[in-house]
Amino acid sequence: MRVVVAFDEAQRLRDPLSSEVLNALAHAYDFNGNITFIFMDSEVDLLYDFIGIEDPSSPLFGRYFYEVKMKMLTSIVTSGL
Repeated sequence: MRVVVAFDEAQRLRDPLSSEVLNALAHAYDFNGNITFIFMDSEVDLLYDFIGIEDPSSPLFGRYFYEVKMKMLTSIVTSGL
């Protein structure tokens, strides 16, 4: 069974416990093959910094990731509802 864990506004996982969170995620990623993490964030730069995509000292550095970028959603105005 695949388990999906999604974090919305993941930048809020930063300090003071960010290293513990990252270590726990890295452990789960390494030892649980049926787990998928999804990180969603409106502040992309903070998310990159948190995950440590380019930081060799990050527990998640070098792990496979797939990035989906979306354009900002606009409001849809409907009338007659």
